[in-house]
Order: sequence, then structure tokens, then C-alpha cells
Amino acid sequence: MLKFDICIIRNRRSHAWIGLRRKCLLDRKGLHSGALSSKTLWELSRDHLYAGRQDRGYIAENIEIDLTHVAHCVDQAISEKMSQLARQLDELSTVREEGANPHGCITFLQGIAHFIDSKTV
Repeated sequence: MLKFDICIIRNRRSHAWIGLRRKCLLDRKGLHSGALSSKTLWELSRDHLYAGRQDRGYIAENIEIDLTHVAHCVDQAISEKMSQLARQLDELSTVREEGANPHGCITFLQGIAHFIDSKTV
């Protein structure tokens, strides 16, 4: 049985990192299945809003949206973030000192969690 100071059961709405020694991050669908795509779309919509503003000393007209390109930008952002998260988790799960923490700093598990008792998942 693996032992951790904390087990973070993440849902699609939030996640948390807590500064204890041994952590387990458990996610049902993977780290990319959160708000990343909607946040990226939100950022792109803000770009479009700002491009149309006329209080900055310039006037932009006929601003067009290429939805295929927007979808490509979102997919690219998600792919880059997934790669970054994978590298970070790989680095954090690497054991730093022999015997100090046999599981590294963070162990990432993909799956579903159920409480067995008040201290066991």
C-alpha cells in the first residue's frame, strides 16, 4: 500500500497543491480535462474584444474570426500545456534523495477514488 501525507482527489473544476512531503494526485480523466480549453477560448475572446476597442488611438474595422484557426489555437494551447504538466509531474515524481522519499514528491494516478475509512482512499 502506498502512503502519502495527502491525497488530492481532483475534479474538473479545481485542483490544489499543498506543501507537504508526499503527495498523491488522483484524477479521473487526466490533467488536461479541466478548464484549459474554456480559459483559452476566454483569452481569445478578450483579444477579439480588445481588437475592436476604439479608445486606444486606433480604429480596427472588419475584424473577422476564422473559427478553424481559433480551434487550432485552442488545440495547440492544450497540447503545449499537457506537455508542460507531464514534464513537471515527471520531474516532481523523480526521487531526489535515496531513501528520503521512495515515491518522489508527487505521485500521479489516473482513476477513481473511494474512501475506505476516514484515512484511507
